[in-house]
Amino acid sequence: MDNEPSNYSSIIRSHPTGLWALGFISLFFCFGFCMVNVSLVLYAQTVFHMPTKNTYMLSASYNSLLFTTPLIGGYLAEHCGYLRSMLLGATLSCLAIFLLSLPNIHMLYAGLSLFVVSTALFVPSLYVMVGKLYAKDDPHRESGYTLQYILMNTGFFSAALLSGYLHSWFDYHNTFLISLGITFLSLPGYYLTKSYIQPFAGRITEAKLSGSTIQIWLAMICAAIIMTCLNVLILNHPKQYDMFIFALAILISVMLIVAACKCQQWRATSYWLF
Repeated sequence: MDNEPSNYSSIIRSHPTGLWALGFISLFFCFGFCMVNVSLVLYAQTVFHMPTKNTYMLSASYNSLLFTTPLIGGYLAEHCGYLRSMLLGATLSCLAIFLLSLPNIHMLYAGLSLFVVSTALFVPSLYVMVGKLYAKDDPHRESGYTLQYILMNTGFFSAALLSGYLHSWFDYHNTFLISLGITFLSLPGYYLTKSYIQPFAGRITEAKLSGSTIQIWLAMICAAIIMTCLNVLILNHPKQYDMFIFALAILISVMLIVAACKCQQWRATSYWLF
């Protein structure tokens, strides 16, 4: 029992400080992520009086986009820089939650579409950055990912636990504003903890896209606007685009299977070579 505090402190010291910085940034982001997800159906039915069938179709389309577009967001982050993508994703998530707090049907679709884009930019960048905090042969890398998942799920669990109480104590407008305040903490958290990530900046901020910083930011913002407009179109007409989403999901699944097979083939080849 006397060794437990020292064991905990040794676990904390065995990981780079940047892991805890990224973990708490993701905790605040995931709080807003979960709050939007758990509130969407009741929000659309209560405030906008949507039929139950249309509400669930909207929720299904939103979640399908939420978990497929990170493939595009990861591609953009790889070419434009992971730190830039995470910062833009966190900023767009705050703007999206603010739009959702406005009792307007057009703001509902715009907010959901913008949150899809913010997730597509934030989540892949976060995972890659956590991995790049460690050397490839670092034995603490897997446990670092485990700690990252724990902090992320803390944000999910907190939002899911508090959502019902917030909805009963306040209206949806104030609930989203409270969620906005918590999600916004990811931005000052990023700037306050940037110094802990800075030693690894050479491995994190590398961007394949050539050009000045302003040009790269403009390219990312334009891509985010295009993705948002497409998401608005899909969410407004889920029946017309449900087959498109289904085909996109199948295409992404095939691409992931092919990538996994190539990775396994490369590992087998490298095993014999080295």
